[in-house]
Amino acid sequence: MSLLNIAKGTVTKFFTSGQNRSVKLKSQIMYMFILKGLTMALSLVSVPLTLSYLDNTRYGIWVTISSFISWFAFLNIGLDSGLRNKFAECKLNKEDDDAQMYVSSTYAILSVIVLVLYLIFLLSFKFVPWDEVFNSGSQYHSELIWTVFWAFTFFSLNFIFRTVYTIYTADQKPSVDSVTNLASSILYLIFIFVLKYLNNPKLYLLAIAITLPSLLICLVINVWAFKGEYKRYRPRFKFVDVKRSRGLIGLGLRFFIIQIAGLIIFQTDNMVITHILGPAFVTPYYIVYRYFGVVSMLFTMLVNPFWSSFTEAWLKQDFNWISNAIKKLLYVFAGVVLLVIIMVTIGQDVIRLWIGRDIKAEFSLFLFMGLFTIISCWNNIFAMFLNGISKTKMQTITAVIAAIINIPLAIFLVKNMQLGIAGVILSSCASLSIFAIVSVFYTFYIIKKSKQSILTDEVKRSAV
Repeated sequence: MSLLNIAKGTVTKFFTSGQNRSVKLKSQIMYMFILKGLTMALSLVSVPLTLSYLDNTRYGIWVTISSFISWFAFLNIGLDSGLRNKFAECKLNKEDDDAQMYVSSTYAILSVIVLVLYLIFLLSFKFVPWDEVFNSGSQYHSELIWTVFWAFTFFSLNFIFRTVYTIYTADQKPSVDSVTNLASSILYLIFIFVLKYLNNPKLYLLAIAITLPSLLICLVINVWAFKGEYKRYRPRFKFVDVKRSRGLIGLGLRFFIIQIAGLIIFQTDNMVITHILGPAFVTPYYIVYRYFGVVSMLFTMLVNPFWSSFTEAWLKQDFNWISNAIKKLLYVFAGVVLLVIIMVTIGQDVIRLWIGRDIKAEFSLFLFMGLFTIISCWNNIFAMFLNGISKTKMQTITAVIAAIINIPLAIFLVKNMQLGIAGVILSSCASLSIFAIVSVFYTFYIIKKSKQSILTDEVKRSAV
């Protein structure tokens, strides 16, 4: 038997052995690695292309605008996360009518939120001094107005229709989202090549090039899903029932608080840097963030499918599977730590080769960004489990505490301690450390307590 056949047999056995849940999980992870690997490669290519289309200041402004607009994604009040758990539960229990009710109600509530937000935006966006908001200078005022307009318009529509990806993910098919991200990246590269050819560096054109492709693809996926595989669950007005959706809304609100805290920790760094140090300083921060973001993206790609798998395993009381899954993720995490250490060591040389010039990023920025990446990956393991089983109380408490200290600590480290950009990311590390410590003990406490509860019930039944 040739080595090729042996290797083929080993790979086939790996992806086809184990429980049905494990087989599905492994295949989805494989698809996501391939698809997101391609997306990541395109993303790495797009950064120097975009920098060559815009100057440092414009690029820094765009990064800040995109972070600012992404904040509004959290105004879905956690409905996507709530729907993910509720849809998985209903589908597992064959409660199709309830599943359709949850889907329909989610689309309806999000549509109302978007309608209100967009009307407020239309009435006010021309009167907002965007050049002051983004500390960019008056020469960018008119350009900023239309940049924000187009970015927010396409974002608002995407806000509603991205719900379809939650349904696929709840059904343990997260690779569908990866397919659409790859397609969006391809379209963006085509657009940016056209913009470079036209030689007209405008922020609003870049905003359209980035946000329009994902919206178009999202609309196609909605039609595809609800005319095909998920026709039984397609959103219909007569199935909207806000009263019966209280469980979904309540769970969503708890996720919403966690997401808002995450917004403050993960998305305010660019704004803090812009207002204290200036937009030009956002560029080196963002490029180093993207450099380590490769690791975060790969690890998130690995752990994200576990959310819905944990939901199913928990509902079936398969605690051994849950414990083994967490242990395997911790083994992978050990490899992540080693990789990040190497990336910190060679980071400046790699970025110089990648971007083609020195971005003037100090070693301390690489060091703290590496630490931030390690803590984020660690937290992801336990957050996926706790999210999957809808245990959100502890997360909510630690997230609120982290959000409260993050921005004041960042300002203190940048201004008073003179740590510059590195102080901002060090503040995020400190904020995330709270959950990093508490989540481990809480996770294994829950699993142990649940196992003991089942054993107690079995003893009582046998005694009867």
